[in-house]
Amino acid sequence: MNSMQRIIKNFCSYMRMEKGCSPGTISKYSQELGRLAEHLYEQGIHDWQEVTHLELRAYLYQRAGNLSKHTFSTVLATLKSFFRFTVREEITHANPTTKLSFPRRSPQDKLPQYVNSEAQSEFLQQLLSLKRNFTNDRNRSIIFTFLMTGMRTSELCSLKRSNVSAGTQTFIITRKGGKQQVLPMATELVKILDTYWTPWYDAIPSEYYFCTKQGQPMTPRTIWHLVSRQLQRVDALSCTKQGAHVLRHTFATNLVRRKANLIEIQNLLGHADVRMTQIYTHVSPESLRSTVNLLNLQERDNH
Repeated sequence: MNSMQRIIKNFCSYMRMEKGCSPGTISKYSQELGRLAEHLYEQGIHDWQEVTHLELRAYLYQRAGNLSKHTFSTVLATLKSFFRFTVREEITHANPTTKLSFPRRSPQDKLPQYVNSEAQSEFLQQLLSLKRNFTNDRNRSIIFTFLMTGMRTSELCSLKRSNVSAGTQTFIITRKGGKQQVLPMATELVKILDTYWTPWYDAIPSEYYFCTKQGQPMTPRTIWHLVSRQLQRVDALSCTKQGAHVLRHTFATNLVRRKANLIEIQNLLGHADVRMTQIYTHVSPESLRSTVNLLNLQERDNH
């Protein structure tokens, strides 16, 4: 292991131990920084102290051709975090990323992708009409859990039987950074989950709540494919993205449209800052019309 790789390892340990980042996030940091180190080595640079914004800009330009705007921003955020760490630890004297800017985002880029109301009705009817067997009962329950709790995929995959209480109608999930949180179940979700575990709970020994027929935990990759497969069967989708995060966005958007308290939505989503939750307050023509009608009512009351 050369000195550049050793510093990457130290950075990843710092992000895990002090920042509480998940194993998946740490793995992405390690892969991206390893790719950068390899690129720099090919350019004859063997020390982080030698890196300038010009080398980083060249690397990002090379990477940009294969990346979406969002992923490009994620890569740059990784580099910025890493070089802040090197300056803090006095590995480098200056931060070469200070001259690098994130790509400008349009208002549309900032809006989360979700399943619209019409498509949701079709989507849920499709799920409820699936033939009864273990796989369909489990997959239906997984998708309803995402739609009615806003869980992240990592939180659902790590959910154990001991973390689920039908009596109190709650989940105990492990958030980012290892923090535990109690999430309530909606009454409708309790009924859906009952159709999953009543016939299968005793037949499949496992410590995990959602598992394979062999009792193994679900993986994020498997979850992504099963959710995406169901989403693709609905013609009226209003989003181009796939995977469970679309359902998390849909959960939050549904609550906003039903006038739920933003702080409570923040709590349910596990956001550290309410500003992260505010992206779900994107307005619709219906909400704008309601606002105008309120003004008209006020004018009539004043006469």
